[in-house]
Amino acid sequence: MGAQLVLTVNYYGQLGDGTKTNRTSATQVQGLTSGVARADGSRSITCAVTAACSAKCWGTGGYGGLGSGIGVSTVPTDASGLSSGVTSIAVGIDHACAATTTETKCWGLNFYGQLGNNSTTNSSVAAGYAKTHRLCERPHILQNEIWGRGSLS
Repeated sequence: MGAQLVLTVNYYGQLGDGTKTNRTSATQVQGLTSGVARADGSRSITCAVTAACSAKCWGTGGYGGLGSGIGVSTVPTDASGLSSGVTSIAVGIDHACAATTTETKCWGLNFYGQLGNNSTTNSSVAAGYAKTHRLCERPHILQNEIWGRGSLS
């Protein structure tokens, strides 16, 4: 299956069609005409897991949100260190996480500790955090493990 996105705004290139032109109908993502296993997106970043189990992201890379060290990309770019073994991906506001067969890797904005690395330092490339749990619906929630802003008590 190829990736087609329907959004009305494309300020950051998050549609992945090579432009920043707003769209009102389905738009083909450049370079992902087939082989997309799953995708997720936010207001400024979109990421996909390919059938080859690699992660690709596009949109604005503010705070490192694309995981590739690139600032802005209107077409899919490879997330650093995630060329194989990716099983799931989830995108939050200006950050993302991907589960691989051996660990979870997160990148982007980390103001509230949402990357789960016991830090509040942003990361512009995907870095592993030795998590082996399955990635669930949101990047800051893993099965049996939650981190980020707020108190759990």
